[in-house]
Amino acid sequence: AVVPASQAAAYLKKSVEVYQNLLAKADNPEVKNFEPSIRLKMANIYQELRQWEPAQEQIDWILSDPKRQNSLEAQVMAAEVLQAAGLDAAEKGDAEKANPLLREAAGGRKAPPIVIWGWGNIANKVARQGIDVPGDKGQQNRDTFFEARLKVVECLLARARLPGKEKDRPTRLDTAQA
Repeated sequence: AVVPASQAAAYLKKSVEVYQNLLAKADNPEVKNFEPSIRLKMANIYQELRQWEPAQEQIDWILSDPKRQNSLEAQVMAAEVLQAAGLDAAEKGDAEKANPLLREAAGGRKAPPIVIWGWGNIANKVARQGIDVPGDKGQQNRDTFFEARLKVVECLLARARLPGKEKDRPTRLDTAQA
């Protein structure tokens, strides 16, 4: 909010360049250890720039390793990118592109080797960890759970409002209300 949008975009692009230069040194063990974090930051920057494909590429790289597929932070970022890309496509009137993106944001994608949980599964997994646990962890789980449930509803509503989805609208609206 402090920096004008045109300047902010230039700063964000410069930060992507810096991260790409770091990744070019991936043979360095210190850089290699932080590569998932660097790519997560790049996905976030690409999302801010509304560049959905590069953002998804970074997420896909992170989640292509089964050891990293249980990273809540990466799964939340994946769902955020899918939802934002779907809403962007919906705003542009591209229902064919928006519908699968919003469906995956809500329900996930199970196309090995890349598994994306989606908001619904994020809520379920966090609930199993315990939303009634006392302390900071419980509060964090509660916040994530309710945010994820809200995002599921937002995705369902956005899908119901897509042009050409009139026949599915009552079912989607009923599901969102439940």
